[in-house]
Amino acid sequence: ERRGPRFAVMFDAYDPAYLELARSTARRLDLTLREGVYLAISGPSYATRAELRLFRQWGADAIGMSTVHEVIVARHEGLRVLGLSTVTDMAIPDGHYHATGEQVLAVAAQSGPRFRTLVKAIVKQL
Repeated sequence: ERRGPRFAVMFDAYDPAYLELARSTARRLDLTLREGVYLAISGPSYATRAELRLFRQWGADAIGMSTVHEVIVARHEGLRVLGLSTVTDMAIPDGHYHATGEQVLAVAAQSGPRFRTLVKAIVKQL
């Protein structure tokens, strides 16, 4: 409790002005942004078919093992937050296969240049 309230308020975790900045920057760079609900799982394991179905019922658009822990700490410290992620695996519950770790890394590497361009352009405007 020395560093603030024990439980960070996450109701409005992401800063609307930062979100609008990301949108306008992506438009200017002709990059596609999609918005949705990010559901965090602890990992380091991929979700089961049953979990993927449940997460979709809950309204999750993307599932990941990162981002949220950092957002919680940042909000606890009173920082403004923008969350950006790259989807590296579609994780379709009734699909015939699930991406391997190597495939996920390959997709991340492929999207890296566009992602870095967007992040650098956003940061320059802060």
